[in-house]
Amino acid sequence: MPKKSSKAVNVKEYPIGTRIELELMTDFPKKMPKGLRGTVIGNEGKALSMDWDNNSFFLLWPDMDLFRKLTPEEIADELSEQKTGEIELE
Repeated sequence: MPKKSSKAVNVKEYPIGTRIELELMTDFPKKMPKGLRGTVIGNEGKALSMDWDNNSFFLLWPDMDLFRKLTPEEIADELSEQKTGEIELE
């Protein structure tokens, strides 16, 4: 299991609004399943504040948890799916 680092998170690499897909959260693996997505809402120095799509707000530790940034194509797909679910009023 990776260890938490004393190194600060690179804010430029994970700016607010970055979409993340979780592969493994070491602290809460049952509550935070693989494939769960979320949005970076802040930088806590060594961790990222996250607004997860399951309405959780657990911190993400880049040196301990496994995750990846979504590609622009995946983000576009998410936005397209949200749009098709909307009701259009005339």
